[in-house]
Amino acid sequence: MTALPTTASRKTKRDRGLPSWTQAIAPDLRAGRSRSVAAHGHSLRAIVIHRFGLTPDETMEIEIPTGNPPLIDLDADVKPIAALSLDAARAQRRPPV
Repeated sequence: MTALPTTASRKTKRDRGLPSWTQAIAPDLRAGRSRSVAAHGHSLRAIVIHRFGLTPDETMEIEIPTGNPPLIDLDADVKPIAALSLDAARAQRRPPV
């Protein structure tokens, strides 16, 4: 049995979260299926950072509020083409598309 990590950094969240994206979520999206992704904020942020191609400085400005996930439209290559917050009154800054 492997030991649980004692800390969580952006890198460890990315390393744990991106396999789900590349192995399960992205293939479904490319096949034309819709997916709803529910996860811890840091894991969601890792996927957003990866898909939007953000720099380390830009990642510090991204917040995904609890209960107000982003709705992200993707093109055929699963690259973001539009994004909005489901509750506009509680919207946070989103990366540009």
